[in-house]
Amino acid sequence: MAVTLSASKQGLQKVDLARKKKGWKATAVSWYEAANTSAATLKRFRQGKPIDRDVFVAICKVVGIENWEDIVEKSTTQPFETSQVAQVQWVLVLSGKIEDDDKVKADLILSQLEPLIKESNLIIQRFETAEGNWKPVSEVFKTATRTPAFRSNAIQRSKQIQLGDRTLALLLDIASSEGEETSVLLGIYSTDMQIYLPEGLNFIVFSESGETLVEIEAKSDSQGIVQELFLQPGEHFSLEVSLNEFRITEDFAI
Repeated sequence: MAVTLSASKQGLQKVDLARKKKGWKATAVSWYEAANTSAATLKRFRQGKPIDRDVFVAICKVVGIENWEDIVEKSTTQPFETSQVAQVQWVLVLSGKIEDDDKVKADLILSQLEPLIKESNLIIQRFETAEGNWKPVSEVFKTATRTPAFRSNAIQRSKQIQLGDRTLALLLDIASSEGEETSVLLGIYSTDMQIYLPEGLNFIVFSESGETLVEIEAKSDSQGIVQELFLQPGEHFSLEVSLNEFRITEDFAI
């Protein structure tokens, strides 16, 4: 299960003082981009809601707060955090391309695993993409000038895309959240020799009904775009990335 932390009222006051010294607004793009997270996650942090531990630490450190433990709401700190007992987290990933004829077999395998998983702290997360070529992040970014840092307890996949003369990579970071929700971080970064995304690149997330959930346009100093979604099992959504006349769409299902 994902380790989450929330900020105390006193902690948030310290964070506000630190970010004001940097000249950042409470919703500054530079803040959440430097922490490799999204505007939605930063908002949850500022509201004192639980967010992923690694992201919590990053949000604090990029404003200059190294003692992030002072920001944590102590009543929500998980036991191993207060006792400093080291624990090992395991992520079990079953990955592969499943043809329509094999989907029944795959569902049967998962149904056999579910009784065993209920006896442990493991969670089955189903995530479907319409296209293949999703690979481990390290494989896609092995020659890149910058490798994004995402959550250590999440399932991470990346896919290289081509928009005109720019080589970019889509990123998926999937982790369990509160209740039955799944937290999905969608991102896009450059994998060629250029650090910044092309200015004017559009990053749009649609619901299954076609409603626009997120729309972000890359600026000249955008090193990457990251957006967090909280989804229920069975939800479908699409990501459209476009640059001038070039356009790519990916469909997903939880």
